Amino acid sequence: MRALSLLSTALLLLGAVFGGLACVSLAAPIRESFAHLQLPLSLAALVGVWKLLGAVALLLPGRPRLREGATLGFIYLFSGAAVLHLAAGDGLAGSLAPLVLLSAAVTRLALDRVAARAAGGAP
Repeated sequence: MRALSLLSTALLLLGAVFGGLACVSLAAPIRESFAHLQLPLSLAALVGVWKLLGAVALLLPGRPRLREGATLGFIYLFSGAAVLHLAAGDGLAGSLAPLVLLSAAVTRLALDRVAARAAGGAP
């Protein structure tokens, strides 16, 4: 179970850091994606900052509530991205990255809650 938790956290961190940097720098794929989804480009920079702050929160030791909040934020962010891509007609292939990251965030949250219960902490 520990290996799955580390794997899901690593995948989530990679997606958040690289995606956050791409959004903040307004990389060409981000500009194209936001134009395709008819979203304002200023939102990309904001999403990038959220992703980077969430990644930092996941790395802070001794802050389980902060990590849980960041993970929930990723769940909202990636589920929204998947829905937007599906609604824009991108199909599952266009929604694959947010869906993979969403599954990593859900897995991480579930495993953290199981570990907290096993340790006698809050659910």
